[in-house]
Amino acid sequence: MSRTLKPALRWWPRVLVVAWCAIAQPGFADAAFAFDPQAGLRPVGYAIETVSSWDEFRRIKLGDDADPDTTEEREQSAGGSLANRVAEASQGEAAPASEEPPASASRNASKNPRKNAKKGANRPAPNSSPAVKATPPPDAVGTALIYTRQPYKSQPIPGNAPDSEVANFQYATDVRRINDLLAEADVVIDALDGSEPQVIFDCTGDDNYNCVAQEARVSPDGRKIAYSVGFSAPGKNGLTPQYNGLIEELGPLLCAQIYIYDLEKKTNTPVGHHPGGDCAANYDNVARAIDRQPAWLSNTELVFVSNRGGKWPNREGGNQHLKYCHNHPYCVSQTYPYGTAGQSMQLWKMNIDGTGAVNWGPQDLNALSPEVMANGDVVYSCYNAHADKGFYPGQNIQVALPNLMWLCRVDGNGADMTVKLHGHKQNILKTLGWLPSAPTIGGVSKTRGGLIGFEEIRGLRSVAEIFRNKLAVTTYYRANHNGSNGTIYAFDYGSPHVEGCSKASCIKYPYLQPASTAPGSGTFLPSSFKALTPWGQSGDASPGFEYRGKGLPDRSFGKAGYPAALDADHFLITHARGQCYAAATGAEVTRAWLGDTAVCRRTIMRVNAPAGATRELPSTTNPFDPAQMTPLVDDPEYQVWDAKPIKTYQALFGQAAPDRPAPLTPGKCYLQVVDARQSELYARPGAHPQAESTQRCAWQGCAVQPQTESPDYFKNNMKYLSITLPQLWDISYQGNSELYKMTMNTLGYRDVKGYQRVPLEADGSVKMEVPCDTPLLMSGENARGEVIAHDDMLHSLRPGETRTCHGCHDAHSEERFAELGEVPAVERFASTLAAKRTPAAGKAHSLPKFAQVQPIITRSCGGCHSGFENDELLYSRIVWDTQQRDFKPWLPITPPAPGVAHNTLWRPLTSRFVSKFALESPLYWYANNKRMDGRKNGTFNWDIDYKTGHPDTGISQEERVLLKDWLDNGAPYQ
Repeated sequence: MSRTLKPALRWWPRVLVVAWCAIAQPGFADAAFAFDPQAGLRPVGYAIETVSSWDEFRRIKLGDDADPDTTEEREQSAGGSLANRVAEASQGEAAPASEEPPASASRNASKNPRKNAKKGANRPAPNSSPAVKATPPPDAVGTALIYTRQPYKSQPIPGNAPDSEVANFQYATDVRRINDLLAEADVVIDALDGSEPQVIFDCTGDDNYNCVAQEARVSPDGRKIAYSVGFSAPGKNGLTPQYNGLIEELGPLLCAQIYIYDLEKKTNTPVGHHPGGDCAANYDNVARAIDRQPAWLSNTELVFVSNRGGKWPNREGGNQHLKYCHNHPYCVSQTYPYGTAGQSMQLWKMNIDGTGAVNWGPQDLNALSPEVMANGDVVYSCYNAHADKGFYPGQNIQVALPNLMWLCRVDGNGADMTVKLHGHKQNILKTLGWLPSAPTIGGVSKTRGGLIGFEEIRGLRSVAEIFRNKLAVTTYYRANHNGSNGTIYAFDYGSPHVEGCSKASCIKYPYLQPASTAPGSGTFLPSSFKALTPWGQSGDASPGFEYRGKGLPDRSFGKAGYPAALDADHFLITHARGQCYAAATGAEVTRAWLGDTAVCRRTIMRVNAPAGATRELPSTTNPFDPAQMTPLVDDPEYQVWDAKPIKTYQALFGQAAPDRPAPLTPGKCYLQVVDARQSELYARPGAHPQAESTQRCAWQGCAVQPQTESPDYFKNNMKYLSITLPQLWDISYQGNSELYKMTMNTLGYRDVKGYQRVPLEADGSVKMEVPCDTPLLMSGENARGEVIAHDDMLHSLRPGETRTCHGCHDAHSEERFAELGEVPAVERFASTLAAKRTPAAGKAHSLPKFAQVQPIITRSCGGCHSGFENDELLYSRIVWDTQQRDFKPWLPITPPAPGVAHNTLWRPLTSRFVSKFALESPLYWYANNKRMDGRKNGTFNWDIDYKTGHPDTGISQEERVLLKDWLDNGAPYQ
């Protein structure tokens, strides 16, 4: 839904009032967040400046929000109808077939066209603040930087104080603003010697294009720079004026292309073979491929992200009831735009001339910001907001979905994909505890600011290997922080197949003390995880403030982002000074209130980290302390960010280029597991009695009975490994198309195809052939073929790949991997029974739809109970009655989780009849005339019970299998 932020800001005072009311009235907290997290990109979250307790944090759900309950609420909060928003966001058709760009498309940096110099909105305004351009330290001279730059907008915000600045609303790309709502910017080279930086692609000063140049990366040999240029529509159609025209935002990108700049020849060349043709040479209103965020695999190969796959991210999975859902009657809602600018950005690889393009991520809902490590692995942000991962733990209320950017990795062939961070919603991070406080000069002010004693991981982006095998990554609340700015954390990379700690006591710097020894309490956070910039604000709140001494005004710490390697003793970051928070209004966007020379100015800083490759990295405490960090680029006339040193890879990491693995031999794809009965599927220990059961699917492994409830249930019951084929979204909402009606299933996909289920060997091992380059979903089944554990992470294998796992989420913790002697799974698998097998391929086939099970339900239930009439709402009543509004005459309300409004059920339930698993679905219980989940009615006092003495439903064994397959695969309508 591509819309400007200006209407959203008008809503913020009202949001504050609601949030304050929630804080003042316990029990109303969840209702306070019952509005659309995406509508207008309205900034949301907590509205208080200090929080003193962990309980308060849990209660207000820092950084998350919910969907509205009615279409009217969403329409009002969005500032317009769905039709209007679709019209604003939709741009062009699918990308045409590939075509070679003309040679004339090569753009020479020394002869950039500036025939029509832009005036007004994109020119820097006279800066009335006392800010002075920083001089880089003498030892920085000789190290040139490449970074993104745009003119600083210091003009006062219309209607605000003279020292307010519209610069607070100069946005850059982030986890929500991927290909829309951006502003023009240039890529520049800065020698750091006092000379004027060299613009190598000029967007802000050239009226020929509405474009943004960004994301520059240096080749391993230090001779070339790859960067992207994104183009919106020509002329006024491609620009949206904001704040009386003081800022102009680009419309949704129609095309983006990677360019190669030759440092010796000083020439720009667009990478060829771009689908639809070269962006600049064919600049028009036609949508073409969007290629962005290049990273160098070698001096001749790039990994990048692109929408070439033609898929869309998952729809929002909130209320899907046709009578009560948003945008009735189709329940359509997408986090990202409906046009091509909102298509899934997936991980791709190609040669630098554009040949050999291969999709490494056909399963990606969105992939962003790849980084090639010295060991050859590629780490990147991966979007996983589908199914239960997109909901509050234990509830049917969606979180702010763009915050569900995890950190994933593949090897140098695009194979062996694993998750490294954020797959288990870590939120126990030590931050404020690193910082001194007033009356220590330079410490945190005790009277001002929004820093709290702990943090959580939100949207992850801008990952970088700042020293060999040490990753730094930025976390921030989506869309509100002027790019990838928030808090930077770092951790040791370790084994590519290990996530982190099962127990909190394994974490070196836990927030809670004493640290829990319960399995699952560590949420698979790396043991070395540490805040490098704990002073940076990543949440939706005012920044922290530096205490400068009695009688002196406190000064905003600001935010941090875009870490990068620099040398053996330093790394780079972007320091976003001032506010840099989209929801700030009034005095909070003035220099006086912030105590700084800028309301929001991004600068490049060099951070001291002596012998960073071999020593623990420092947790900086004050961005203004020259003993900790030094400004390299701080110019009051410009916003600057995302800097990289123009150095050889040898100078940075002691080797000529990233390692490259032996290429895969094209062939079949196989999945093999050492012992599929072994797992680490722990429920998250929580404060209320439902936590250990209901929170498992959102934060931990999703199993019928997690190991914290029944330690041996999975091991004793796992008999089959099943592979299904989820169908990603290949359509986007267009008008009132029936094609989009009731296309969401409970797993979050448009459809799921069956493929193959293979029995385990006696030792628990299994090997199966799977289709290559195809999204895969893995499940564990019992002897009856009922799903007892489910993987919410999609996989795909490259041709010729064999992927080996220890078990079903086994050895993902540091403790368990150490227990196994740190022996790789492929080595362990060699001695299994399955290693001797030559498996056969499965066959894709359709799974049951509602039309096949509806007659069974109507016949068996409708004879005694009302509500099972076969009308257009029957599917909604059975599958999507999350707020228990249907079947009221005879079906009792199940007590919801404490504090949950509107009788909303908890995930994995989507109604009182349907759960993620058939075994936990009461509909399946009554089909079998008994409770099926291994629990008893008395096990929990809050869950749905089976009504003893219920008459036999008369459902046959064949019909039970049909119901089981329908429920276990998302209970789809079509």
